[in-house]
Amino acid sequence: MNILNSISQFKDFVVSRHTQIIDLTVQHVQLTIFAVLIAIIVGIPLGILISRYKKLSGPVIGFANLIQAVPSLALLGFLIPILGIGSTPAILMVFFTSYY
Repeated sequence: MNILNSISQFKDFVVSRHTQIIDLTVQHVQLTIFAVLIAIIVGIPLGILISRYKKLSGPVIGFANLIQAVPSLALLGFLIPILGIGSTPAILMVFFTSYY
């Protein structure tokens, strides 16, 4: 009976806040698309650059490996004290994790 009560409370919560849930979902998708577009805008020219100048590939790939070694949530934890809470650290985190 406890599980059915919890499900009912969750349903009531979702119904009462459906506009907020939709708004936040749209905001999340927009931030993700924005960060991925920035990664594409930076990544494609950088990829072309390191394919033409082989000496740059070592440092760029080394930095990419370093970023990939840090989990996304930990990277967000490092960015929040520097950039504050908001969309900026989230965009940078998605940028770094999708770029590299």
